[in-house]
Amino acid sequence: MRLKQLQRVFWETVRTEPGPEEQDLVFASSPSMNARDCASIYRRMYWYRQIDALFDVFPTTAEVLGSQRFTELCTTYIAQNPSEHPALEQLGRHLPQFLAAKDRLASGCAAVEWAQLKALTAPDNPRGLTVNDLYESETTHARAAAAMHIVEVERDIAQRFIAIDDASEPAVMLRVARAGFTVRIARVPAFATSAYTRLTKGDLFAAVCAELASTPEGTARASSEIGDWIRYEWVTVLQG
Repeated sequence: MRLKQLQRVFWETVRTEPGPEEQDLVFASSPSMNARDCASIYRRMYWYRQIDALFDVFPTTAEVLGSQRFTELCTTYIAQNPSEHPALEQLGRHLPQFLAAKDRLASGCAAVEWAQLKALTAPDNPRGLTVNDLYESETTHARAAAAMHIVEVERDIAQRFIAIDDASEPAVMLRVARAGFTVRIARVPAFATSAYTRLTKGDLFAAVCAELASTPEGTARASSEIGDWIRYEWVTVLQG
């Protein structure tokens, strides 16, 4: 059996039950266990390890759904969305969308937790915002760095991650961003939501600053907000 054929048989064996007929040529029998029983060990390991990985990345989502239902949904999800990345934690990239039609609260929590993982594993900022860029804001374009993600969710979802006392707004914009080796989740203040929206689009930095200063509160707090962008390298200056 050629290597490519061997890989196909092994892949189909661990992903399907009872598996292809050729598995009898790949897995050897022993006095105490036949080939198909041997294959079933690999199959269980394959599924359990991936479900464990999803539990690790989405603990709040699992809590919302309950362990049993989360496991059942993960099994269906993995069958429909097989891993395509060497890093197993990337398996859950489509889970928020998958859950959208099944459970609103769980889908929202999954979106926040996926943003946490992306922020944690993001590469370093290739060109962070500096003080000098502020003097060239009319010609400088900037966007949110890979380590900062903006997620807009309903209030009850946001409360799973941060404390919110104000009940006036049904939707909450969250900033999920890495600072050092820690990912922080914070509510984007009302005066800054439009500025963060522009950052996600790679807008002209002067337009971003104008949004920050469009309210009296924004004018007073803009320097603090921009200071965090510079300090934690949450904003990338676009080249060319």
